[in-house]
Amino acid sequence: MLPDLSEFPSFPEYEADWAPVYLEPIVQSGERLTIAVVAASGDEVNGCLTISEKALKCLYGSSAVGMQRMMGLALSRALEFAEGGFEGQFSCGIHGVVIGKTRRGLGNNMSHILQQASSLTSSLSTVHASALMEEDEESDDPVAYEANLGQLRSDIQDRVLGILPRLRDRFNLPLHTQAIQGSRGSLFFAGNRMAASLAKIKPSKQISRHVDGAKSRLWDLHFVKHKVADAPQNKCTLFIWTPKELDRFDPSLIAEYEQSLEDLQRQSLEDGIEPHIFYGAEEAAAAIIDYERAA
Repeated sequence: MLPDLSEFPSFPEYEADWAPVYLEPIVQSGERLTIAVVAASGDEVNGCLTISEKALKCLYGSSAVGMQRMMGLALSRALEFAEGGFEGQFSCGIHGVVIGKTRRGLGNNMSHILQQASSLTSSLSTVHASALMEEDEESDDPVAYEANLGQLRSDIQDRVLGILPRLRDRFNLPLHTQAIQGSRGSLFFAGNRMAASLAKIKPSKQISRHVDGAKSRLWDLHFVKHKVADAPQNKCTLFIWTPKELDRFDPSLIAEYEQSLEDLQRQSLEDGIEPHIFYGAEEAAAAIIDYERAA
């Protein structure tokens, strides 16, 4: 009698080719570090560094800043190589940087593939993951802030496209078109029925910078709502990520955060834009999916 495999979980359907990016700190020494991973799935190309700023400081001390810049440049070159389908000879222009063998990965989305690639090729990947969490919750470092915001955008996009792949060309659109004179911003999402931007705010010593970023996104939506006469979107939404629990933050920062969040919501409503507070990528993705499904 054959076993019943009906309850056996199916394999993930998302596929991507990925490769590690290696650095030999001392050229031709044979010693190498995995400094990044890159992946490509059709037109979608992404990558990430596998050594955090904190880990770099432990390894290289005062030279960490230069190393981080070099790693960022190497990642940019590797992303260009991945966009070409990993074809031809990789040339980074930096001594000691090479790209490893391309492999095929299965996962839930691009972020999942990159996580797998990091854990498989970098012994520092767990340090990197822990540092990212600490930076997301505690640090005021602007680079870490933007990196985490970028990851949040990617996670939301992957979840939406997993359900509505027809919306692939509706993410991360510039506003400098003839229809919107004077705008230099961009939209996180411009679908058939909804236009949306993404902001992030939390208790922080740098909360004024976070609020300024959110207001900039609000201004982008203002252009769509009030300056584009024939815009198909009948709903403009400012998605605002915020931490669900505030216990870990300094009480002295929470009052200003709460007031800033309230002011941001009020300003959105006054401009006819819906403020949507969310705590995780799945919530924002679900809101986009629900509204666009009827289109």
